[in-house]
Amino acid sequence: MNSNLDLFDLDGTLIYGNGSFSFCCYLVKKSILSPFHLLYALFVYLLSSLGFLSQRALHEKIFAHALRGKKLSQIESFIPSFLSGFLERSVNPSTLSYLQEAQKSGSRVVLLSNSPSFLVAPIAVYFGIEEWGATEYRVDEKGVFCDIAHVMDGEAKAAYAAGLISGKKNITVYSDSYQDLPLLQMATKTVLVNPDRKLLRWKKGH
Repeated sequence: MNSNLDLFDLDGTLIYGNGSFSFCCYLVKKSILSPFHLLYALFVYLLSSLGFLSQRALHEKIFAHALRGKKLSQIESFIPSFLSGFLERSVNPSTLSYLQEAQKSGSRVVLLSNSPSFLVAPIAVYFGIEEWGATEYRVDEKGVFCDIAHVMDGEAKAAYAAGLISGKKNITVYSDSYQDLPLLQMATKTVLVNPDRKLLRWKKGH
């Protein structure tokens, strides 16, 4: 039995850029969100990237501003057309080769993403990944977004991975972000994909 565990981050690692933000742009083009929603999302993404907002706070602000009160089914209806073009041009070929190699070897492959589950789930299917974890948004009995159930930040990714590592001798983590440090510290091998500056400094110190 294969004792390898390969854990892949999504945004900036398996794909270039941020899938959630690109989807936000797409929803603006489809008049589901307004340009103001996009500008606000860009502003809070910038604050998060500069370290002024946690990933939890980032989700809370965007969720409250753009998604609360909207129907999940309406948002989901635009995902197939969005992904059909987005994934073809956004996949990182080097990381894709790592993924395909891990899949062929029989390694246990898991996709862990801070993006919302309604977007991560179909992306996982596209890449043939059966296991994944993502941020979860709650809907009410009418299928309307009402709250945030869980944010898949670095600590949550590490907690998720902790339940998978039993019996695994080789744990490889693929990431671009210092925010995934709790997960990276669990690895026996790290593969940094276009790492940010803080992650590069951490790598140089180890």
